[in-house]
Amino acid sequence: MRDIANNEYLEYGTHENAMYGTKLETIRNIHRQGLIAILDVEPQALKVLRTAEFAPYVVFIAAPDLSQMKDLKGINDGSLERLVRESDLLRTTYGHFFDLSIVNNDIEETIRILQRTVNSLCTQPQWVRFYSKRFKHFFDLLYKFMICFLFFSNRYLSLGFINEHT
Repeated sequence: MRDIANNEYLEYGTHENAMYGTKLETIRNIHRQGLIAILDVEPQALKVLRTAEFAPYVVFIAAPDLSQMKDLKGINDGSLERLVRESDLLRTTYGHFFDLSIVNNDIEETIRILQRTVNSLCTQPQWVRFYSKRFKHFFDLLYKFMICFLFFSNRYLSLGFINEHT
């Protein structure tokens, strides 16, 4: 329980009186080994993961279109509609965290898209988001400096141009 109080878990819970969870240090250890941690997390955990330290690539696999799911025989208890509503709610609420969103109309195509994406992520350079209030302030100052520098540089060059032709 001390680990939970110290916020050492990404997620935790109980099931049949047993505690379970994902420790942040476990994810760090996986990354230190040069490996990729593949996590299936609750959406609230994205707020913890979406940092420069973890820099996750977040894939949302959305419920199939309802018209695609009607083909399933014997399921008409409202669970399909509920699944689509929950999927839409997740997309609306947490969509700004998603790097890729796949509508799972065809499981084979979904798997192919995931395989291509993982291959691309492992073989091609990626932009990594940078999250830090301290560095945001630094970059804001740097940007203002660059604007001033450009202003003074252009003024100096203009004056130099005028002086060269007088």
